[in-house]
Amino acid sequence: MVAVALAAIGLEMDRQTRIDGRFAHQVPAAFRGQALESLAREAYANGDTAHGLAYSRELVLRRPVSADGLSLLTQGSLQAGQDDQALSALILAARRGWRDTYTQVLFASSALQAGDLTAGAQRVVALWRQGKTLPEKEALTKVLLQQDGGAQALNSVLVKSDTWATSFFIWAKDAGIPDAAIDRVSRRLADLHVEIYCENLSMPMKAMALQGRSDLADALWSRHCSNGLRQKRDDFAFNVPDASGPYDWSYPQNMSMRVHVTGASDALVVAYNNSDFIQLVIARRIAVLPSGTHTLRLYGSFSPSRMSLRIRCHDRDGQLSELLKEPFANSALTFEIPASCLAQEIELISAHGEGTLKKLTVDRSTVH
Repeated sequence: MVAVALAAIGLEMDRQTRIDGRFAHQVPAAFRGQALESLAREAYANGDTAHGLAYSRELVLRRPVSADGLSLLTQGSLQAGQDDQALSALILAARRGWRDTYTQVLFASSALQAGDLTAGAQRVVALWRQGKTLPEKEALTKVLLQQDGGAQALNSVLVKSDTWATSFFIWAKDAGIPDAAIDRVSRRLADLHVEIYCENLSMPMKAMALQGRSDLADALWSRHCSNGLRQKRDDFAFNVPDASGPYDWSYPQNMSMRVHVTGASDALVVAYNNSDFIQLVIARRIAVLPSGTHTLRLYGSFSPSRMSLRIRCHDRDGQLSELLKEPFANSALTFEIPASCLAQEIELISAHGEGTLKKLTVDRSTVH
């Protein structure tokens, strides 16, 4: 009974190393399994290749079916300059399974270096499916999608269950991936009806629009999240509060500003009440107005002297600057958009009081 109890304790200590690798050194040698993997990784991280190889070989002997030990043996063999042994171990690891991250990364890198985009795409997608945040995964994806034919290769291995696509879009926004490649992958994901978590995609798409990449932001949202209904870039009609696309109006309420949107979908009315004595935002949205002179007209029941328009510009360097903040005069305001202004944030601001907003239009002046 004592022996059984000791064995149970030893096995439990070994399992504990999956949660905390620091337990690995305390596991009795006879019961080391997972502990050997932790010890090998620790040794390699400390530059102790000899001990890392020893732990890796013992792990292979104890778990010959698993790919984990073989991938660690590959890593150690490469560090030791034993290329032939590393290649043999890597090939065996490939035959045992693809769950091991190190094996995936090595094969993806090798395939991309050899110009085999399809094989590289298979391994890159396998890394995304693991759901882990890995710099190697992101670097390999960037290499793949920056090559001619890279997006097609990635598309060829996608399936409907690839719900990691949301994380891919969020990462790709600032990863230096060509917009054409992102758009091509998006089309394939839409064809497969892959589920996209739009509540996570809303802010990144708005940020993309503010970067001057309005075509891509509009295309991604339209395909994956609009359900056939979306605010177009040049349409400034008010929308329902729960819309969250790149060009939808939002209504930032608080204890002092109350906003209600009512009416038919093609003629929504915004009713507001500011009970504070400071100016508060009623509605806000992104626009991509071209350079030149524009006139904004606001229709409804409100006091023009208490209603202001604020426009902020986003330039090519990502800098934000206030273009104007002025009260309305006769329900209209004329302003100039400079060539450096890629995208704008438009806000309707009210002082103390209440009113209704029925329609907003923006017209570009024609220069003769």
